[in-house]
Order: sequence, then C-alpha cells, then structure tokens
Amino acid sequence: MSKANESGKQAANRIVNQAYKEYFLIGFAGSFVYTIGTLVDTSISGLLFDMDALAGVGITRTFITFYTLLSSLLFQGMKVILVNAVGRRESEKANRFFSAAAYVNIGVSILLGLAIIPFASQILYLLGARDAEINAYATTYLRASLIAQVCHQFAHAPYDYMLMLGYKKECSFKNVVRSVTNIVASLFLVQVVGMGIEALGYGAAIGYLCTFAYLVISYKMHPTSMKFYIRPGKEAFGKIKVALSYAMPDVTHNMGEFVTGTVLNNAVALTVGSTGLAILSLFKTIRQLATSAIAPSTESMSALSLTMLGSHDISGLKQTVKGSVTIPSIATFLLSTALFILRRPVLAVFGATDPVIVSAMTSAFACLIAVSVFNVLNDTVLNFYTITGHRFISSVSFVINCALYMGFAVLLVNLIGVSGVWYAYLANHLVFFATAVVVISIKTGHVPRNMDEAMLLPKKYYDNKNLLEFSMEVKKNQNFEKIDGIRQLLEDHNYDEATVYQCEACLEELLIRVLAKKKKPTYVDIRLFIQDDNLRFSMRDNGPMKNHLIVDDTENKEENVGISIVRKMARAVNYSYMAGFNVLNVEI
Repeated sequence: MSKANESGKQAANRIVNQAYKEYFLIGFAGSFVYTIGTLVDTSISGLLFDMDALAGVGITRTFITFYTLLSSLLFQGMKVILVNAVGRRESEKANRFFSAAAYVNIGVSILLGLAIIPFASQILYLLGARDAEINAYATTYLRASLIAQVCHQFAHAPYDYMLMLGYKKECSFKNVVRSVTNIVASLFLVQVVGMGIEALGYGAAIGYLCTFAYLVISYKMHPTSMKFYIRPGKEAFGKIKVALSYAMPDVTHNMGEFVTGTVLNNAVALTVGSTGLAILSLFKTIRQLATSAIAPSTESMSALSLTMLGSHDISGLKQTVKGSVTIPSIATFLLSTALFILRRPVLAVFGATDPVIVSAMTSAFACLIAVSVFNVLNDTVLNFYTITGHRFISSVSFVINCALYMGFAVLLVNLIGVSGVWYAYLANHLVFFATAVVVISIKTGHVPRNMDEAMLLPKKYYDNKNLLEFSMEVKKNQNFEKIDGIRQLLEDHNYDEATVYQCEACLEELLIRVLAKKKKPTYVDIRLFIQDDNLRFSMRDNGPMKNHLIVDDTENKEENVGISIVRKMARAVNYSYMAGFNVLNVEI
C-alpha cells in the first residue's frame, strides 16, 4: 500500500472512531437520562410510601419488560425496512410502512392492556407478589402503568425514524423531556392531588405524551420526508411479517430477561419474604443505572458493524469492536465505583435508610464493580456473533447465560439469602466469560491469541490479495482520474482494460458527486474487493443522507449525466444510510 493510502487508512479509522463516539455519546446520554426517568417510580415509592410499595414496583417492572416486548416488536424490524426504503428514495413506501407499524404497535398495546387488567393481581402473584400488601401495590401500579405503556407507543413510534433522518440533537433531548415531565407530574399527583401509587403510572403517561408533543414540534420546525398516513395500504401492512423476523433476536433477549426476573422474584419471595423483594428491587434499579452505557454501545456497534461487513472493512470493524469494549467498560466501571462510594446517599434517594438494607446492599455495589468489565465483554460478544451470522452460538450462549444466572441465584438465595442474587450475577458473568473462551477455542482449535481469531470471521475477509482499501479527502478541483492501486489490483486478477476503465470511471463520477455542493472537504472510504469472481466496490462518506446514484428533480440533469452512465455500467447497486454514513455498494 502506498504512503498516501497509509495516511488514508488512518483517516478511515478516525472517521470510524468519530462515528462510534458520536452515536455512543448520544445513545448513552439518552440511555442514562431514560434510566433516571425509570428510577423515579422506584424512588418515589420508597420515599413517599414504604418498602412494600418499592417491592411492588420492582415486581411490576418485570412484567412491564414482557409487555413492552410484545407491544414494541415491530420497531426493531421497522428500522431495517425503513433504511432500505429511504436508501432507494422510496419515501412514500417508507412512510406508509412507518404508519402501518405505528398502528399495529398501538393497537397491540391497547388490546394487551385490556386483556391484562382483569387478571393483573393473579399475574403479579405468579411473578412473585405473594404478600397481600405487595400485591395490592403492584396491581394498582400495573393498571396505571398499562396506560403509560400505550402512551409510550405514541412517543416511541417516530423516534427511530426521526433519528435515522438526521434529528440527532432533537432525539437526544427527548429523554430529558420525558424524565423531567415524568418527575414533575408524579410528584404533583402524589403530593398535591393526593393520589396513591397509581400516580406513578399516570405521571409516566404524562411524560410520554409530552415527549410525543416535543417530537411533533421538532418535526414541524425542521420538516423532512417523514409523513404519517391515515390509510397506509395493504402493501405496508404486508411487510409486518418481514419486520417481525428482523426483531427475533430482541424477542429472545427480552424473553430471557422476563423469565430470569420471574424466577428471581419467586426465589426471593419464597425464601426471604417482602424485605428481600424490596432489596431485590433496589438491586435491579442500581444495576440498571450502573450498566446504562452498555445498551447504547451495542446498538452503535450493530449499526457500524453492518456497514463494515458489507464492504469487507476489517480494520474498521476491529476499530468498532475495540471501541465497543473499551469505552463502555471504562464508563461502566466508573459508574459502578461512583455508586459504591455514594451508596448511602443513593440508597437514601429510594428511602432505604435501614441499616440492615444498607449493609446488605454494600456487597451488591461491590459486585457491580467486580463484574463491570465482564458484563461489557459478554454483551459485546453475544451481540457481535449475532451480527456476523453466528446466531446459533449467540442464541445458545444467551440461553446458557440465563440458565446459569437462574441456577446460581436459586442455589445461593436458599443458602445465604437475598445477597445470593448479586453473588450469582457475579459468578454467572465470570463463568459465562470462561465458557465463551472455551467455545471460541474449540471453534478455532486453540485459545484465541488476538481479536482476529476471537471474531470468528471467514478467511475470505482477510484475503488481502482480493482487497484494496483506502480513504481519501475529497477536495475542490481534485483530479480523480487516477486512483492509486485500482489498476494494479484488477490487472493482477486478469481483468481486461474495459473493466478497469469502467471501475475507474464509476469511482470518478461518484467522487465528483460526493463533492458536489459541499463547501468543506469530506472524507471518503473506498473498498474494492473481488468475491466469488465478482468485482465489487463500496464507498462510504460521512456527509448528510444522500444516495449519490439518484438525481433529484431540483438538480441539473446535464451536469449529472455521468451518474446515468454509472447505473448502466453497474450490474447491481445497493444504498443504505447507517450510523451517520452513506454506504453505496456497486457490483460491476
């Protein structure tokens, strides 16, 4: 590789780092604030009511996890379909499917709520609310929370779509709006109106409705192609099954969390009683806060990794995985340590000032510090293997993870009481990490010596003889006619002069297109690779969403005649916008 290309490669890594950090910070800020908002109910229940109320809220949140899973299935799958449709400039199809998905989610949420309300007490009893006082609190809270979850669908429906269309700042602020309005509304309903624990559910509903209003106002101030159809059409509803298939990994994950939470609740209820359930609720709450950096990291990694895999960008992929381990590990460790140091005032926020509870929770805070890095590593591994096609390994590993945690917890709770829950949490992650190393070793034939071996990617991804990768800064008045390395690679694989010319011409036109109407230089990553005797190249830029192979009606057709030629040359083209990148894949 030439010196210029080596410089470009550093630039490529810089772009990947920048993209990951940007999306992680937005996601982490949103996740942290959202977590604070979800902790409001736990805090108010402990401060303004009693420990039985806190226990009831904790048990109810286990069920709400399951309820949210069923009522929000489409949103994960929806993103994949929307990205593809927007990339093809099929705005109407994207909007119609978005509208259909919103209808289905809201409808399912309402129907589920109506079906659950009459049996709320019985359901919560099965989930661990066996004490009469705890069950009464939990039942009242759940019925109000079901209304909040319906409102949640209104707020969540446009969020992913708006984020994809470039509403980064607006979407990152949405959780602030939700959390603040939730806190104010809940306190007002309890302290001023004089409501009971149902006020917490109604406060959450108000928070979600205010969030929805905020997103609508943001859209009205900066309108884009997003539109809601009253009548989406049969074709839009017909894509629901496809969206559900994309959402299956999330289904498995959330179902596992629900089953695990149910087992833990019942183990503690039967062994320790109501005090133990209150402590368990506290542990789940603190754990959620300590691990708030993990979910946005895995989401960022998923989006970026998909673009890297499509273009065989191994260096970018490794950079992404490295960032997905390093940054959240540091964040999780620091959060866990800070919570341990401030454990007494933190527990006081939830009304947990009893010396017995404080003493029991001290070891819980310590366990969260000890497990922090392993927690990140395990979640990253599971997520990465799902992305790279090792779904069997990922699914089996997740099932083993849940089974280990439940087994350890039931055993230790019976032996040492409620503290067995967090010791089981620590033991589970340590054993699971060791198991992952063993599985990878069996797969590769030896203990993994570096990241390449641990990623379990096919050897074809590392065949540098069939791959040319470089980055370049696109500037005004730049000559794109000769791009170092392309001709040599194609000639080495016996491609004729006509094919070489086609490839160089395609890249030249696309680079000119990227630069058009830009006031500042921009970086472009290019990957040229030969796979299955097919010549393909991928171009990635960090500009605003734009499919460079499509000419808008507002653009000068004569100036973009080269794009029409490129489309004729190409055997196949594919465009997507993911993680702040325009990604264009062309087969010649």
